[in-house]
Amino acid sequence: MMGTESASGTFPEATYILPLKWHSDSGLDDLAEYLGHVVKWVRVIVVDGSEPDLFENHAARFPSAVVHLRPVPMPGANGKVAGVLTGVHAARDELLVIADDDVRYERIQLEQVLNLLQRADIVRPQNYLVPLPWHARLDTARSLVNRAFGADYPGTFALRRSVLMAAGGYDAHVLFENLELLRTIDAAGGREIRANDVFVRRPPSNILRDSVFARPMTTLPSPCAWPWSFAMPRSYWPASTVPCGADPAWLSPGHWRPGRSPRSDGDVTAGPRCLEAVPPYGLRSGFLNGQ
Repeated sequence: MMGTESASGTFPEATYILPLKWHSDSGLDDLAEYLGHVVKWVRVIVVDGSEPDLFENHAARFPSAVVHLRPVPMPGANGKVAGVLTGVHAARDELLVIADDDVRYERIQLEQVLNLLQRADIVRPQNYLVPLPWHARLDTARSLVNRAFGADYPGTFALRRSVLMAAGGYDAHVLFENLELLRTIDAAGGREIRANDVFVRRPPSNILRDSVFARPMTTLPSPCAWPWSFAMPRSYWPASTVPCGADPAWLSPGHWRPGRSPRSDGDVTAGPRCLEAVPPYGLRSGFLNGQ
C-alpha cells in the first residue's frame, strides 16, 4: 500500500498518536488546524482523557479523518502512558509517531523521523521553543546542556510498534515516562537514533510551570544513566524556589527513595543507584511494563 504524498515522494505508512487530557479548550483552534495538516500526511489517533463535555467538543472540532478515542484504563498513575498505549494498540501501522499536544511537526520533519525508523526502533528528535520569553530561554539552556552530554528529552518520539508491543508496553507507575519509554526499548534490544539535527517546534506555553520548576524534579532519574548531566542543570535551577512557595514537604526524606538505571547489557533492574523524586500524590516506579 502506498503512503501519502510528501515533499520528496511518499510518506511511509505511519500513525501519529496524540495523548490528550485538557481542562479547558483555549488551544483547540490551533490544535484542530494542526491536525488538519497532519492527517493529510499520516493517519492520526487522538486518545482523549478530557472531561465528557470537552471530549464531545473535540470530537466535533477535530478533522473527520482523525480517530478519536477514550484511553483504556490500566494500572499506574501516569495517565499519559495509558493514552499512548491505547493509541499503540489501536494503530495498525508499524511506524508510529507519539507527540504531546503542543508539538508542531512540519511535513519535512515528520518525513525525516519516519525515514530514520528504517534503521532504528526509536528516534529521538530535538524540540525547540519559539518564541523565547525568559522562561523559554532558561528551558532552552537546559536543552543545550542535555545535548552537550548526549541528547535532550523531547515531547515526541518515532518508534516501531512491534518492538514496544513485544516489550509488553511500558510502565505507567513512573513520573518521567519519556525516560521509561527509552529504557524499555533499550531493554528489549531496540536501537535508538538521537536525531539531534531534526528540530521540531514547540510553543513555550506553560513552560514556566512545566519545565522551569517541574522538569528538574521529573528528570531526576536521568543522572543514573547520564551522570555528567546532573550537576549543570541544577546550577541554573533557582534556589529561591523553596522560599518563594515550594512545598517544604518535597524536601522531607519521606518523598525520596532509591531509583534505578540500566546497565550496559540493557538490564534496567541493575546498575548504579540514585535518588528518584516521589511526589506526595503517590506516583511510584515499577516494572509492570503495561501489565
